Amino acid sequence: MERTRTAFRDAPDSLYQHTGVPDMCLRDLPGTEHFFARWLSRSSCFALACAALVATPVAHAYITAGPDGTYSTIQDAVDAAIAHGGDEVRVERCIALCSLLQSVSIVDSTSPITLSGGWSTDFQSQPAGYYTHLLGYINILVGKYVHGGHVSVSRFFLDGSGFEATNAPGFKVLLAGETTTEVELFANTIYGFQAQGSTDGGAGLWLLAADSMTISAHDNSIQGNTYSGTDNGHVYGAGAYLRADGGTIEFSSNTVINNTLSNSNGGGCHGGGVYATTLIGSIQKGTITLRNNQYSGNAQLFCTSGATGDAAELRASGAGKIFVYDEKWTANNVPNNPGVYEVFIQSQSGSQLLAANGLITHGTWGGLFLSADASSKIYVSNFTVADNPAVGITAYGSGTEIWNTLLWNDGANLDLHDNAYVAYALNGPNPLFVDSANGNYRLSPGSPAYNAGSNVPTGGLRSTDLDGYPRPFAAVADIGAYEFHDRIFASGFD
Repeated sequence: MERTRTAFRDAPDSLYQHTGVPDMCLRDLPGTEHFFARWLSRSSCFALACAALVATPVAHAYITAGPDGTYSTIQDAVDAAIAHGGDEVRVERCIALCSLLQSVSIVDSTSPITLSGGWSTDFQSQPAGYYTHLLGYINILVGKYVHGGHVSVSRFFLDGSGFEATNAPGFKVLLAGETTTEVELFANTIYGFQAQGSTDGGAGLWLLAADSMTISAHDNSIQGNTYSGTDNGHVYGAGAYLRADGGTIEFSSNTVINNTLSNSNGGGCHGGGVYATTLIGSIQKGTITLRNNQYSGNAQLFCTSGATGDAAELRASGAGKIFVYDEKWTANNVPNNPGVYEVFIQSQSGSQLLAANGLITHGTWGGLFLSADASSKIYVSNFTVADNPAVGITAYGSGTEIWNTLLWNDGANLDLHDNAYVAYALNGPNPLFVDSANGNYRLSPGSPAYNAGSNVPTGGLRSTDLDGYPRPFAAVADIGAYEFHDRIFASGFD
C-alpha cells in the first residue's frame, strides 16, 4: 500500500495511510528539468491520479500510535485526528510486559473519532484477545454548545493498579450542554482504579449524559475498583457511576466484579458496583437502560451513615426513567455487613422504573429493596430471588408492583409496607430449580412456576426470558426469570 500526500500536504509522511496515487506524481521526475517536460509529467500524473481515484475508492484515513506507529503517544495521535477533522486512531497492542504509561483526553471534538487498541505491529489486524495495556485513564470531555459526531473507544486494558489514591476514574465521559455527540465505549477492561473524595463516585467508570447526549457502554469488564469517602458526604458506585442529566445512557452486557465502596469518615454509601440516577437538580428527565449485565463480589464497607445496594443502586426521579432488563446479581458483599441488600431501587417525584427478568441470589443479607413514593411507579416482573439469608424482597409504597416473581429459600421471602402490591408470585412452594446449588435457577419439569404467571403484568410482559428464549413458551407465562422449555440439555449446557 502506497501513501499519498494529496490529502494533507503538511502531514508527516506516514500519518495518513490509504490507497492513493504514487508519491512520484507529487514531485518532479528525475531529468525533467525543462519546464514543459515537468508540466507534461505532472499533467500525466494528474490524469493518472484522477483515473485512480475514480477506479479505486479511497479507504478511510487512519493514524497510528505505539512503538511502531507514527506517534509514540496516543494523545498526540488523538490531537492530530481532531485537528484534521476526525479520523480513526489505531493503537498498537502490547505483548508481555509492554505497557503504555500515559493517559488520554478527547476534548471538544466536533468530528467523529474512533480510538481502538489491540492492533498488530503493521496496524492491519486486531487479533482476538489482544488489548492495548494502558497504565492510565481516558477522559472524553465535550463542552457546552459543541455539536459533535460519534466518538468510540474500544480494546483497551485500563490499569489503575499503579496509581495511589487518584481522583481520576479509569473512564470519564462528561458531556455537558447542548450537544448531539454520541459516545460508545466497548470491549474494554477497567481494572484497579483507586479514587477518593466527597459526594462523588465511579472509580472505574464515570458517565454523565446531558441534554440530547447519548452514551453507550457495552461488553466491558469493570473489576477491582475502589472509591473511598473522605468526609460525611455520600459516595456512589465504585465500579460505575451513571448519571443521565437529560440525556440517555445505555449500559449493557458488562461484567461488574469485585468493586468496593467505603466511607468510614462519617458518610454513607450508594451502590457498590453501580449507581445509576436521573436525580440531578431541577432537570430530572434523563433515561438510563441497564441490560444483560452481570454483577458479583461488589461490596459496601465501613459506611458510617449506612449503605444501600451492594451490587447496584438505581434511583429515578422527576421525568426520568430507568429500564432494567435481563440482569444477574449474585454473591455481592462480604459476610458480617448486616442490613444491606444486593439491589436497591427507588423511584420518586413522578418518575418510573421498569424492571424485568432479574436474578438475585446469594447476598449476604437481603435480596431486593423497592420503594416508590405516592407520585411514582416501580413495576417489577419475572424476577427470581433466592438464597438470601435475611429477606428476599422488601417493598414500600402503593406505586410498587411486583408480578410473576419467584422467591425461595430466603430468610423471609416478602416484607411489604405501605400497600406495595404483589401478584402471581411463587412464595413458599419448592420451585424445583435444575441445580440451584451450582447456580442454575432454571425450572425443572413439574415446577409449580410453570404456566402460573400473568401474560399482562403492569408495565408489560417481556417477549423473552433471561436466556433470551420466547416468553410465554406455552399459553401462559411462567413465574420467575426463566421460562421453562423442553430442552434436551436443561441442566444449563444448552
